[in-house]
Amino acid sequence: MKTIIKIKLGIIALLSTISLNAQTPPNPPKTPSVHISEHSDSSTNNSSYSYSHSDSDNKKSNVSVSVNNSENSYSLRAKFPEEKYNEIKEVLINEMNKKNHSVLKGKDIWSSDSNGEEVYEVSLSKKKLSMYLDKDIASSSLAEKFKNLGITIRTVIVGKENEARREAARLQREADKLRRDSERMQREAQRIEREAQRVKTSERYRNDARRFSDEAKRLADEASRLNTRASHKGGISSYIRMLLQDVKTQINESLVNNWNWSTIQKEILNNLENDNLVDSKNDVVFIKDETGFYINGEQLSKNMASKYNSILTKNKVSSTNYFTFYKRNQNIVLVNNNANIDGFLRDLVSNKIIESDRKKVKLELNGTSFYKNNSKISSSQSNTLNSLLLKNNIIPAPGKIFEIIKPDNYKLGYSIGGRTHIGTWSMKN
Repeated sequence: MKTIIKIKLGIIALLSTISLNAQTPPNPPKTPSVHISEHSDSSTNNSSYSYSHSDSDNKKSNVSVSVNNSENSYSLRAKFPEEKYNEIKEVLINEMNKKNHSVLKGKDIWSSDSNGEEVYEVSLSKKKLSMYLDKDIASSSLAEKFKNLGITIRTVIVGKENEARREAARLQREADKLRRDSERMQREAQRIEREAQRVKTSERYRNDARRFSDEAKRLADEASRLNTRASHKGGISSYIRMLLQDVKTQINESLVNNWNWSTIQKEILNNLENDNLVDSKNDVVFIKDETGFYINGEQLSKNMASKYNSILTKNKVSSTNYFTFYKRNQNIVLVNNNANIDGFLRDLVSNKIIESDRKKVKLELNGTSFYKNNSKISSSQSNTLNSLLLKNNIIPAPGKIFEIIKPDNYKLGYSIGGRTHIGTWSMKN
């Protein structure tokens, strides 16, 4: 999987001088044009990263790091600006055996051999680094040391922010792939079940359907775990990005008066900006889970977490209501992480919002308005539903739905097309 980002920036410099003898102001200097290109490509054992910077004066700065970590060997090749040299050398001096260090033709060399065979060699010049380790000869502890050393040096070269962003993107790609595999397995389970009903036979068909469904659930659970790790680091899945561009998730500012979240959102965003936790109110990933609060890839301190927890609890969002809130301009997505679906179903029936938890029904939970099977429900039922949602750790938002597909089969969250769902998806039967 590859990610390519290209950014063009215009930098305007304005110089002014004041002189008693000057008759005309000086001409402003020519505005330079800056071009930046960034590329990353990674898999489980291999990764590469490159960054180039050039301007109209033909000044170029190139950074690249390529890592290959196979069963038999480990290698790293890197190019970097000269100002990184001293920091990289310091890392190597601290980590490598001083007895194996030498200087040859202006290069720092660390090398080791065993019975005439090279175990490793590290070569560092002012702008280049190469590392090689033969795993067939080296001990497992040395192989692990080289791997960790490579991670440290890579971070020095590309910067902590870029490294964190790359890791978040890698985890998110893995999560998205597992989610797609899960959806494919679930569709196969449904196909087999339909076939079983058609031929009216079936224990074998039903067993196959259950097997596929169980595997789909396992993949979905693993995708969810990876997605959580990625989101803690600031990752956003491709599905969420799609939703943040969809008109159905846009906020209608004229209809937010009776929507509890609109008040909470405004207070949260204002505080995030005042606390310098975000650069803009229009680009936010806000996570609350059992491990704490995360804002755009940074975990909040205990004191700051307590502050934002207080904002939520005073607005009737319980301390155990875990969710992820995404905002991009006027679009928002709210994914509930621990919704109490069983309790919600009981409350829907007891408050006569639905007739039965066994009948097919679709509720649109927009916050400002609610629909049942495409018909708008009354204001009194809307107020009741808002309370029931918060009681069961569900936050309504534009585009969110709750649907009973058939007995013991339901979904809560956002549907994308006819095959993808973001949120809670349960198929007990």
